[in-house]
Amino acid sequence: MQHSVQESLAERIADDEPVGVPTDLIDGEVEGYRYFFNPRGHHGVLVFLGDALEVFECCTKVTTFAELKEALARRIDSQRLQRIFNALEKLEMAHLSKSSSCRPSNDQREKKRSMMVWFQLTDVCNLSCGYCYINRKPTHMNFDLAKALVEKIRNDCASAGFDEVVVKLAGGEPTLRWITAKSLIDWASGRFDSTPYVKFHIITNATALPTKLIDYLVAGKLSVAVSLDGVGQWHNKHRHYANGTGSFVDVNRNIETLISRGIRPYILTTITPDNAPGVTELAEYCIQRELGFRLSLLRDPAATASQLPADNATLIRELLRCYAWIESHLPSRSLYECHRFGDIDLRTPRIRNCGIGQGGMTITSDGECCLCQYEMSDPLGNAQNTDTISLLKNQTHYSLTENRVDRFPVCTSCGWRFVCGGGCPYLTKRHYGTFQHHSPYCDVYQAILPMLLRVHALQTIRQASPGKEVMR
Repeated sequence: MQHSVQESLAERIADDEPVGVPTDLIDGEVEGYRYFFNPRGHHGVLVFLGDALEVFECCTKVTTFAELKEALARRIDSQRLQRIFNALEKLEMAHLSKSSSCRPSNDQREKKRSMMVWFQLTDVCNLSCGYCYINRKPTHMNFDLAKALVEKIRNDCASAGFDEVVVKLAGGEPTLRWITAKSLIDWASGRFDSTPYVKFHIITNATALPTKLIDYLVAGKLSVAVSLDGVGQWHNKHRHYANGTGSFVDVNRNIETLISRGIRPYILTTITPDNAPGVTELAEYCIQRELGFRLSLLRDPAATASQLPADNATLIRELLRCYAWIESHLPSRSLYECHRFGDIDLRTPRIRNCGIGQGGMTITSDGECCLCQYEMSDPLGNAQNTDTISLLKNQTHYSLTENRVDRFPVCTSCGWRFVCGGGCPYLTKRHYGTFQHHSPYCDVYQAILPMLLRVHALQTIRQASPGKEVMR
């Protein structure tokens, strides 16, 4: 998407008004163009051209609007200068003293409030993945409990002002309980026709997809994400059946079936040192098929501190190779829409890695409410008996006040802290014994994020329309 400088004049800027730019901007250059990124902003990677670039660069050197006008007087008239400055301010790339650079933008104020609910439909799975964190039990969520929970959570979210509830049907392997899932979707259809709306999403290993499930995907009754850890042997490294047979052939066949029906599943990939050499081939697989994909780092890194640097070095080497390939084979769709590196969203600054304790919850197969799917052994309380939003708000498992990345001494000097949000807090605690520490993957983030910005900038430049002064 490109953004041209606004032509409407805002309130006149006083000459003595102090001007400035955010103090922790990150910039770079690709193909002769400079690009900029505000880690506290909501507009992603920006490329300035012409007058906009000149005004922005001048803002970094002057202290008042009068000085800005004087420096540019021979080239830019005052009205146009004000229009450009207003556009830069809206993009959170320049500010006046009376409007802090951390002020929420319109994009932030208008953002939809969503509650993401991990719904543990079953603890049973037909795969035996090497890194699985689920406590395998022969337990399932029955239909009556599922109905009661969806209605209860939806009503709790309505009282708390949420706009939508996204129920992620998960497990285990939720397709093993497709009859329950289908009945739940049918029951909910048309029942929640006012805010907060209820949407359904299924996370599956795609080894076996019931025909009716595919029909429901085609009809738009739910969306789907497929776990795929690579192509061929790289997927099979971890994702295999109990007898050791790899599952890639079955998963690939079902992905192709979905594509043939007009469904392009979102691909969820877990990157480990074992399958990292296959990540470039995985990116090629996804981009060729126009599949969105997310590359996530294993939730349990090396068990010993001595092994972690070597493992991280492998991840860095292979991920850099992957993004170099993507740079040469950019997808036609916006990378903001079709790719993510872990939980990172370049248009959403964060003081925590995810919506833990605020925008997400996990419901176990027996109806217990938990902070996270990785902490199902430590529930907050029963979702049927207590207001779930109150359970999140009043929990003492994880302090939202104390566990902010901008309050971790080890992170306060890092320019990427509002991008990674400190990484997964429970992964950090398991590794270091405390939430208030940099992530075990800190080295990986710091190596990969500059490349991620560069790839976004390059796509912006390649897709730009002529005559634009600000590209994003």
